[in-house]
Amino acid sequence: PGAVGPVVLWRYDAAVGKWLRWHDGKPHMQGEPNSDPNTHKQLAFDNIVIVYAQHSQTGFIEDEAAQLEAVQVQLQGEGEAVLLRDGQGYEIRGRRANADSMMQFVDAAGNVIAFKPGTTWFNLVDVKNAFYPAGITFLP
Repeated sequence: PGAVGPVVLWRYDAAVGKWLRWHDGKPHMQGEPNSDPNTHKQLAFDNIVIVYAQHSQTGFIEDEAAQLEAVQVQLQGEGEAVLLRDGQGYEIRGRRANADSMMQFVDAAGNVIAFKPGTTWFNLVDVKNAFYPAGITFLP
């Protein structure tokens, strides 16, 4: 949350068969030296799942230094999602019956979606044009 969030880009690298994460125009690295702490490379995943979910402010400050209010995300029910897999993007749906259930992802016909075996990054963004608009753009 905040007035301006980071610009995130996912770029598919066919040579390695993974989606690479970019953050504010630079490769997103973690750990020392600026890389994934396990591999020391740019963050890379087999599947990216972008879940649109209702966000709302909670009324209490979570980050006192930045004066940012905590955000609640509603993950029960059903809503839109996008799966990035094997260099392609798929419009899918996420559904979760209750707080004790796991989230399930399905296609338009209600068939369960298979993820590519490997690593998956889940990205929660506010429902389209809502409280914290995500400004997501998909390029070919």
